[in-house]
Amino acid sequence: MKRARKWMILAPVGLAGVLVAYVAGRAHAAGIPNDPLVYSGTLTSDDGTPVNATLPVELSLWRSGTSTDQADRACLQGPADVAVSAGRFSVTLDGACVAAVLDHGNLWVELGVDGDTLPRTRLTAVPYAVESSRASEASGALAAQLQQMVDALVPVGTVVAFAGTVPPTGWLMCDGSALSRTQYAALFNAIGTAHGAPDEGTFNLPDYRGRFLRGVDGDAGRDPDRATRQAMAPGGNAGDVVGSIQQDTTQRHQHTDPGHNHAVADPGHTHAVSDPGHAHIYPFLAATGAGGIGAGPTWAGANASTYAAVTGISLYNAYTGVGVASAVTGLGEPAAPARISDETRPANAAVHWIIKF
Repeated sequence: MKRARKWMILAPVGLAGVLVAYVAGRAHAAGIPNDPLVYSGTLTSDDGTPVNATLPVELSLWRSGTSTDQADRACLQGPADVAVSAGRFSVTLDGACVAAVLDHGNLWVELGVDGDTLPRTRLTAVPYAVESSRASEASGALAAQLQQMVDALVPVGTVVAFAGTVPPTGWLMCDGSALSRTQYAALFNAIGTAHGAPDEGTFNLPDYRGRFLRGVDGDAGRDPDRATRQAMAPGGNAGDVVGSIQQDTTQRHQHTDPGHNHAVADPGHTHAVSDPGHAHIYPFLAATGAGGIGAGPTWAGANASTYAAVTGISLYNAYTGVGVASAVTGLGEPAAPARISDETRPANAAVHWIIKF
């Protein structure tokens, strides 16, 4: 009859005493044992109570999460008595397991606690950290191993957002600075001249100041202007590749008017006429006497013909009351006052972009 499991492993911390904070000979934590790699975790009983006891613990590292083939077991150490306090415990890895971590990295941890075998957990699924005041004293093979693991976890050329003002050791601001290709050979090998090349001996860091980052489109078809992307700096990449940039723009669009009219209201009106009096006259000649022999009659002028009258009649401007109503056009206004700027942008928060070298 199979014995019920007495223990549960919770929140495995993984390999402490390994790395990430160790950069260029400095560490940011304290308290490491002589061996550099320590596996830590939390152990509870099957009812969830944190364990307080000294128990025999056996640790195996496997290259597979399920295989039982001994050829897939990278190392085995123990059993050895391990103190467990408030559920917390640590197991210092021996030389064979340290070598397995350095050689393979992507491993599974299997613990045997007081005769019970607990489910495997992936070693790479938990964080790595340096807990050593003595890591800063590392040299030779140990220093090389630590740096190898740092570079494996955070590759040179990695870019991250940083909320501080001074980048940590091993990182540089993405400010477009020109660097020596020989002095920063690892970074140059990683990013090349994608972001600019002032001359044959230097290369540019990315200049992400005031810029949003966007993934290379590739075949996704999400960047309609990918072919016209520009170089960030002279000598840098253009087109749909890392290092290229685009200026801000607004997508083509149109505003539709569903139709509207202007209503006319005329309550009725008149045009007043002013006539001070007028007459139409025309001139003509009338005979006033008979002429002598051989002569015609005598004529005198008279007004009888009708000319166009200068009448003095005027037509006043009418106060008509006719009005054109405001149109209800269907064209809307924003609910809140519009925010106007010299660029189109989303809401944002400022950070520094830094790059691992």
